[in-house]
Amino acid sequence: MKIDNPTENTSSARMRNVHFEAIQALRAVAALGVCTMHCVDLKVGLYKQNEWPFFFKLSNYLNSICGSGVDLFFVLSGFLIYSIAMKTTRSERSSAAWQFAVKRAFRIYPLYWFVLLTMVVTQIGLHFESAAQTIGKITPRTIFLLTDSIPFPPPGWTLSYEVWFYAGSSLIIFILPKRKILSGFALWGIIQIILYYLIVKKIIDCHFYALRQPQVLDFFLGCLVAFIIKIRRIKNTCLDKFLALGISFVVLLTGAIISYAREPSGALGWGERVVYSGIPSALAVYALVGLERQGRLRAPLGLVHLGDISYSIYLWHFEISAVSFWIMLHLKVYAQLPPLILVILEIITTIIVSIMTYALIEKPSQILARFILHLQSSRAIEVFPESISR
Repeated sequence: MKIDNPTENTSSARMRNVHFEAIQALRAVAALGVCTMHCVDLKVGLYKQNEWPFFFKLSNYLNSICGSGVDLFFVLSGFLIYSIAMKTTRSERSSAAWQFAVKRAFRIYPLYWFVLLTMVVTQIGLHFESAAQTIGKITPRTIFLLTDSIPFPPPGWTLSYEVWFYAGSSLIIFILPKRKILSGFALWGIIQIILYYLIVKKIIDCHFYALRQPQVLDFFLGCLVAFIIKIRRIKNTCLDKFLALGISFVVLLTGAIISYAREPSGALGWGERVVYSGIPSALAVYALVGLERQGRLRAPLGLVHLGDISYSIYLWHFEISAVSFWIMLHLKVYAQLPPLILVILEIITTIIVSIMTYALIEKPSQILARFILHLQSSRAIEVFPESISR
């Protein structure tokens, strides 16, 4: 990312702009990190360590660092959802909540369902599992992301927490006026912490997935960052931003060292992930978005574009690795390629497929959501013209 000299005009433009390039760039970093980690990790069991010692070390390094990409995704989601909620609630509350829910549903479900269907066909067609085994794993809860036990695609477990956060956010928008949105999110976060503590201490018995996972707190860290950035006036100083980046790097590195020391048997615990991944992710978002608002930072255009397709990258890379494994079993020349070359090919293929599904599924889904909401709004005006005009 490039640091520039600030100007008054660019600062004002950044303040008015709700689309931050830094956010898109961070999405790309998170998606590519998780993608690379999984592509490497899935290859480790196919080779002998004494033949490819560097590759095994690389796997341990990536597991120690790139797992933080999930926490970064959660923080970014919290940041964006809070920002959207504050913007959306200018209109009537029930309408705003409905618009929010529809847009989020069309954002997350169409591509997930397409990847899910593709993976089911692949599992059966390439004989990874029998049809009965594969279809037996698909339930209404997995289809609608109401559980964190998602068989296809495996990274889909995080989407269930996104759905939980979307549902809660929609309820807050519906119930509370705009000036109390922050209080609603704060109260929700406090309740989550209390319930998690009671569950861990076995004071209460609860098996609901979203209450047993402390990483959900990453969402609220993102909300907090969005609130702080919103209320802070732009100043010429960037000392606090660079200080936040420095602390973020030190804490993240500390967590990576602890995680690496535990490899291969154990990584960071869920609570530790919030401290060593969630907090530094929140600090990084605060710093980079703050610098962009000041006009001091411009994200690389390539990373911004990759951020646009980050959701596709996140969902597709496991499927690409599975197909790559099938090719290894049936094509000797391909199987003899060095594992690092295979990983690079899988990442490139994932990006290509992601570009296609972004253009053919993600963007049309968002257009369809806006069209549906516009159509409903037009009908409401026709039915209640006087009340709408008032």
